[in-house]
Amino acid sequence: MREELQKKIKNFSNFSIQPSLLIRYIIILILIISAINNTHSIFTNKLLNNLQTIFAYDDTTIKETSETGKDIINIGVNFDIAGLGQYNEKTQKYYGMEIDIAKHIAQQLGYQKVHFDPMNPQPRAQALLNDREDFVISSCTIRNEPPTGCVYSTPYLETHSSIIAIASTEIENSKDLQGMKLGLITNSANIEQTKNYLYGRNIEPEYEYYDDYDALFDALVEGEIDALSTDEKIISAYAETSNLSLNESFNTFNYGILVKEGNPIIDSINSILSKMKEDGSLETIINKWND
Repeated sequence: MREELQKKIKNFSNFSIQPSLLIRYIIILILIISAINNTHSIFTNKLLNNLQTIFAYDDTTIKETSETGKDIINIGVNFDIAGLGQYNEKTQKYYGMEIDIAKHIAQQLGYQKVHFDPMNPQPRAQALLNDREDFVISSCTIRNEPPTGCVYSTPYLETHSSIIAIASTEIENSKDLQGMKLGLITNSANIEQTKNYLYGRNIEPEYEYYDDYDALFDALVEGEIDALSTDEKIISAYAETSNLSLNESFNTFNYGILVKEGNPIIDSINSILSKMKEDGSLETIINKWND
């Protein structure tokens, strides 16, 4: 039923005409019924966040001219993670903490327009190297070594890695994962962190890899994997913690903005982030989306 629903919703996104209010209410009703029928109810948080963004509004204004002389800035963002970056079909705009940070940076740089591009974890660096994006802010974990040809900004958010399992399983501790299937996002920094953590506890699960978060969480609900590991901000967008038998945090790390190496915009971004930390505007944005 979930696959049929996702196909229906995708079909709506292909229309050039905005769906009517009645149709949007039908979509909402289908989502609610789907959540009720879901045995595990792990997607309660994602459902509520989706409903919230359906009725969200945008009050951002952008300056008339930019310091580079260009009118528009291209930014790669998450498009399906409520609270971080999510596309709203009704308004045809993006909302979330990272979206607000990106808009603030664009405003301070003086750009007249902001163009957001939906970004999965895999093509971030390539989009920058091909000059499709000026920068990417999409839950990019700051690693010891950034992707080839790219650099990180200073951190804008601290978060944690977590391993979760749904309540219908008997997994209550990471030690229960011995020989179990554990899902991870392909090429993510969390892979090394998770493996090091479990190896240090003499735990050897069977690892399965997924290209995006929807596929990862779907695999957990459908029983293709026994547990998954990702960061807590992603988990909170998808899962209600009361429906989990395991929610074990084990690592602290930071998000940073990804920029092509040699692009002087990185200095301006770092300066703006530093000012946002000093004047409290960064904390205000974070708290807004954590409430």
